[in-house]
Amino acid sequence: MFKANFLINNYMKIILYVILTVVIASTEVKAQNSCPSICNNSYIFYNYGIFYNYDSYLNQGTFYNHNTFHNYGSFNNEGTYLNYRTFNNESTFNNEADFYNEADFHNQGTFYNDYPFNNYGTFKNEGTFNNDYTFYNHGSFENIDTITDLGDFVGFGEFINRGLLSPGNSPGIINIDGSLTFSSPQSTDFPKYLAELSTNSNDVINVGGAVTFSGELEVLLIDGKVPLMGESFTLMSYSSRTGTFTNVNLPAGYDWSLDYGSSELTLTMNTLLPVELFSFEGKAIGDDIHLNWITSIEANNDYFSIERSGDGNEFVTIGRVEGRGTTNKEVIYDFIDRSSISGENYYRLKQVDNNGDYDYSKIISVNKAGSRIIWYENPVLDGMLNIHLDAELSDELNYILYDMAGNIIKQEKLSNWQSEINVRDLKGIFLLRLESPKTNIIQKVIISK
Repeated sequence: MFKANFLINNYMKIILYVILTVVIASTEVKAQNSCPSICNNSYIFYNYGIFYNYDSYLNQGTFYNHNTFHNYGSFNNEGTYLNYRTFNNESTFNNEADFYNEADFHNQGTFYNDYPFNNYGTFKNEGTFNNDYTFYNHGSFENIDTITDLGDFVGFGEFINRGLLSPGNSPGIINIDGSLTFSSPQSTDFPKYLAELSTNSNDVINVGGAVTFSGELEVLLIDGKVPLMGESFTLMSYSSRTGTFTNVNLPAGYDWSLDYGSSELTLTMNTLLPVELFSFEGKAIGDDIHLNWITSIEANNDYFSIERSGDGNEFVTIGRVEGRGTTNKEVIYDFIDRSSISGENYYRLKQVDNNGDYDYSKIISVNKAGSRIIWYENPVLDGMLNIHLDAELSDELNYILYDMAGNIIKQEKLSNWQSEINVRDLKGIFLLRLESPKTNIIQKVIISK
């Protein structure tokens, strides 16, 4: 049955609480009690039944829970809370004083711990647990959702992580005296350690006992951190360890080494990788061709040379764009070619490092509308290749016929807007190039006999 003992200085209040106790005991057959609105305990409260909090409960005295406490509202503990059976939190719990758990504590909401918390039973977190002070774990702590922490987990109980474990407010530290196990007994479990590296320090978890690795490790660079070559980061310390992380996600653009040592988990940046080109595209707009490219990361990038070709083989430099040096952030570049030729324009980027080393990008082609060319016969069956083109270009257009090995077979100036090329002595597949100050077009031609 429900039992309430409030020691109040006011004698009339004592009588009133006794009457309330009798009424509650006689009307609540299942020994239940509830807080439908704002409730306040200023001294001693004993719960032997089932207690439901739907609004706001402020404990400034001592709360003894010997049965079941359901929190659906806001519970603020500023005194002492002793849990000997079951505490279910599905909303917000703010602990600012002493909390002793010797049974089951089930958190499905948000738990803020700003004072010593003593766990002698089972603490199960399926919501968010923010520990800003000291959590004394003498029993079992199981995390299934999210823990962000700047305080300590003291005691030699077992810490089981089935969700996200991150020091938070990086760089942060989690200290666990006992053992730490990354576990996924259910298919829905995704144990993960999220560590962040900043300009001053890095996140770290210090475990006094053994660590069992599984699940995922993700490392992020924050605050503009650019790791130095050979720089090492201790992500975790322990007395012993078994297993490894199944998945490891590390910052792109660097060559990393992850060392599972006998007492430390260490991450080392070996070297910077070359500039990583995410995309390179071009588009004809009016008489110009607009080029743009994106880098996802850069290391010692001095500049880009923009090179153009009319045939995809011989390139000339048409411009230069300065690089961003070293950065792990996405950078967008652009360049406008105002002297492009009609037909196909081939482009590539020459990326040059500060030390003079360079590398080429892939080759892209952009077609710019120009003279109209009509191929009357392709494949050519009668030995004569007939071409019809714009009359205004006929006085300055040349053709070059290549075999597939790049050798020049025929070349000369086209005499008028409608021309014939004698190819009776040829058979096979060839490339026909038509060029002028405004046109550069390559077309594959099949010649049959």
